[in-house]
This record gives sequence, C-alpha cells and structure tokens, in this order.
Amino acid sequence: MGSWLDRLRAALAPGILVERELASGGMGHVALGRDTVLDLAVAIKVLKPELVTAVNAERFLREARSAAGLRHPNVVRVHRAGERDGLLFYIMDFLPGDTVATRQDR
Repeated sequence: MGSWLDRLRAALAPGILVERELASGGMGHVALGRDTVLDLAVAIKVLKPELVTAVNAERFLREARSAAGLRHPNVVRVHRAGERDGLLFYIMDFLPGDTVATRQDR
C-alpha cells in the first residue's frame, strides 16, 4: 500500500508536490510541499491513516474549518482541506524557521 507520504504524493499530484516529512505527532503527520500553480511553499497536515474513524475524521475537519475561519497574523492560514485516497488532509501556509518545540527547549 505504500507509506502515507507516498500515498499523499500520489493523491495531491500534480497540483501539490509533496517534498518530505516535517513532523509527526500523536494524531498526524506534517509534510512540506509546493503548490505548483501558485509557486508557494505549503505545509500539509495529514490525519494518521491508522487513526481514521468517523469521529476522528470529523474532529480533524472541524480543526481545519476552525483554523480556516481565523484571520490573525499569529494564526497559520489554511488554504484547503479534503480527502483523497483515504487520506484526510489540510493544506496551510508553510512557516520556515524553528518549531514551537525547539523554541520551548531553548
């Protein structure tokens, strides 16, 4: 079946080129990608495939909708959300630099 990253690459091509994994947490993965139409670096959050249930899918999409409805300089902008090839994802701005975890460690 392939890794979640390989599946994501296939699911989002050709509009989004998925480059590599950025992070992984309890519920999801985050990948770095590039929107080929806008020539824009993006972050793609994916619900871990093994955690996809009706309840988790609704929570994940609610998170995406909530973030998409916010307009504030300290909130990452969400561009799109969806499901392809059994993967739930949303695409947001990529913010280069330190993560919150690395900043906390300092």
